[in-house]
Amino acid sequence: MDDKSRQGIIYSQDDWLTLTPAGTAVTAAYQYSGAVSICAFSQVVCYMHFVIGAATGVNYKFQFSPDATNWFDEEGVRSIEGSGLLTTVEVYRTHAASDDRRIAFPVLDDWIRVGAQGIAGVNFLTTVFTVHLRVG
Repeated sequence: MDDKSRQGIIYSQDDWLTLTPAGTAVTAAYQYSGAVSICAFSQVVCYMHFVIGAATGVNYKFQFSPDATNWFDEEGVRSIEGSGLLTTVEVYRTHAASDDRRIAFPVLDDWIRVGAQGIAGVNFLTTVFTVHLRVG
């Protein structure tokens, strides 16, 4: 068994989501990666790399699915009222400056994908958004 096998499967950036000047550019509409089956694993780690270029920023979100057909946005808790009413909200992340992030999820679903959307800019062709996925 090699070192990478012991660490989990690594999906190359080309196999998951790469929006770069050399390939598909970031656009004003969400673009999604291909679906990746994660049902055999216990954790997903996403390494996100963003270079702002001429855009004013990027929004990105993770979606999960039981069947790779019906997709559900990641949710977060907005508030819990005294009555016990729980209000949730779709979670998306936004960056207005170049950034690198590591985001980890426990595996509770069978499939994952990520979507990225450029925030108003004059030229998205200089913007780079890449997500590298590791599961284990």
